[in-house]
Amino acid sequence: MRRGSPRLPQRGSTLVELLVALAIGLVLSGALVITWLGNLQTNQSTMALAQLHEDGQAALGMIAQQLRQAGYNPAAPGADAPRDLKLDGITLFACDSGFESITQPMPSLTCASAKPGPAAIAVAYLADRFNTVPTADTPPRATDCLGAGIAALADDNGPYFVAQNRFFVANGNLMCAGSGGSKPFANPQPFVENVEDLRLTFGVSSPHATGTVPAGYLSASELGPLSGHDGVIADAGFMALTPAQRWDKVVSVRVCLVMRSAGVVLEGRRASQVYTGCGGMLQEATDGRMRRAFSTTVLLRNRMSGS
Repeated sequence: MRRGSPRLPQRGSTLVELLVALAIGLVLSGALVITWLGNLQTNQSTMALAQLHEDGQAALGMIAQQLRQAGYNPAAPGADAPRDLKLDGITLFACDSGFESITQPMPSLTCASAKPGPAAIAVAYLADRFNTVPTADTPPRATDCLGAGIAALADDNGPYFVAQNRFFVANGNLMCAGSGGSKPFANPQPFVENVEDLRLTFGVSSPHATGTVPAGYLSASELGPLSGHDGVIADAGFMALTPAQRWDKVVSVRVCLVMRSAGVVLEGRRASQVYTGCGGMLQEATDGRMRRAFSTTVLLRNRMSGS
């Protein structure tokens, strides 16, 4: 009988070897999880920043487009003078702390007396089928910033439409209230979300000349209310102007918006963010939301052209 080769003794893994292998596996798994979480947070931050920039540019574009139309009022065909907009010459007005009531017509708008907050601005212009989307009515009507039809005024040259649009910040949204519809200004609607602040400064031409070059920049408070003046500006020539004349000196507007991300995207040590606000000062936010300030300067072409 032939003997086979002797069997080698079988030997399993020791407890120490199992523990070492388990530890190595846990370290590798932990590294993979940390890498995955880091990539996830980076992707979230990138997406939030992209959305923040998109919202900021959209909000700036909307306000800039409205400002460029402020005071637009060409003479009707065959007429010698522009139409009466029924606004006592006021086609642009703003408040550093928002309006007391957005439902007041332009000549009667007043500023809120509460603590400083986002600014508010109102613009007015002759609306037509070229600068608004007309309604489907017969005959069609011009529309306000919300697409609501505006009630027609009339003179010897026929019917015409005056758009009054107000922009302000409420509940984290850039809001618009328009003069169209059955209840003008009564139903403001959000235009852009995640807006935290709105600041405005106004390039004003010299009160002693008829030029259209800004001689300096003033706040809405310095330009003064639509009735009287609070005496902030010491220039006697400026103080002598009527409210309509003071605001008619505005030839450019600096607009600054602070946008924030829709949700929390910064966590841990990164949750505290320092950013540059509208005043050029560093601000700190600790709620984990990203913030950026967007600004632009808009030339009021209907003032710059002297029309």
